[in-house]
Amino acid sequence: MSGILICNAGYLIYRLGQRLGGSRRVGAIWLWLVYFSGSAGAIVPLIQDVLGGTYSNSFDYSNLATQKPESLFFFANYITSHLLPQRSYLLGMAVVLGCLTLLLGLLEHFKPTKNQWLGLGLFVGLMPFGHVHSYFVIMAVIGLLAIWLSATDSKKARGVWLTLLIAIFVGSPQVIWQFASSYHVGFSQFATGWLTPKGGNPLNFWLLNLGLFGLLAPFTAGQWFNSKNSRANDKSALIKVLIITSLAIFTICNLVIFQPNGWDNMKFLTYAYLFISLPVAWWLAKLSRGSLYKSIVIGLLILIMTLTGLQSVYLESTNSYQLFSSADQAMAEFVVKNISSEATILTDTNHNNPIPTLTGRKIII
Repeated sequence: MSGILICNAGYLIYRLGQRLGGSRRVGAIWLWLVYFSGSAGAIVPLIQDVLGGTYSNSFDYSNLATQKPESLFFFANYITSHLLPQRSYLLGMAVVLGCLTLLLGLLEHFKPTKNQWLGLGLFVGLMPFGHVHSYFVIMAVIGLLAIWLSATDSKKARGVWLTLLIAIFVGSPQVIWQFASSYHVGFSQFATGWLTPKGGNPLNFWLLNLGLFGLLAPFTAGQWFNSKNSRANDKSALIKVLIITSLAIFTICNLVIFQPNGWDNMKFLTYAYLFISLPVAWWLAKLSRGSLYKSIVIGLLILIMTLTGLQSVYLESTNSYQLFSSADQAMAEFVVKNISSEATILTDTNHNNPIPTLTGRKIII
């Protein structure tokens, strides 16, 4: 099931890139940048280990901080950190891409009907039942688009506002219930630079994790806004809104840690990366045209930028992992026999924790 959704999401990325960027090349590069993302700075230790004969299949270099926290390489590969292990995120991301595809179709439609806008609003409003982070992201996109179009296309703006209101009406009860049952004092906290160490420099931290991509992202976003492609039409408005949403998410996630496990901000940051990588793909596709030499150079550049992501995906395709050991099962049996089913148990933050999974007991992290 995960494989099918990953392939479907990949196709939607490719098609959206083709339609928004104007060519199949843009779609292909966008898909590659997203699916083979990873901490750029870890390319250096990866090459050093390969050349030095110390390379280990136990190290995911796209998220090297899991094995070597001092490395600060936290920006893990999209597929291996989110799409494969986090089924609800995979569903949410696929739905976000589906919503963007439908939204683009309505924007390009000469006279979309009220029922079409209502249907999209209902579709978006059901998202909190699958993945609430994805719901907040697509709501931000729709809200900003409604504001943008109010100044440029009042007819389409009314449809987008209708979609937004329906999505709020349908999705709010689930969001309120979820926050009331899980959110408490101390759940979130302010930060400076996401996982930047205390006293560290957030700019250095992000250059380590994004490398050349981190420099290209704001540059290519500016290039898009100043290009002839950025003419005043509804499709261009959607691209601009995606860029603005990306920058907003990135800024907020560097100032606020939303959950006790700070790394979980990645559930938002991956969307910031997804959106901002579109103008990067558009610019790289533009540079690669004209000659075989240019295509080869840009291809090598993209390969270098995504080297740790490629290693991560390869590692995931060749390795197998133990979910629970015999000791975990023995501990779960002990808990079931000796601890009340109404008890709340203090646990660590690991995802494959046997207490909630094998015993059904409530936990506190």
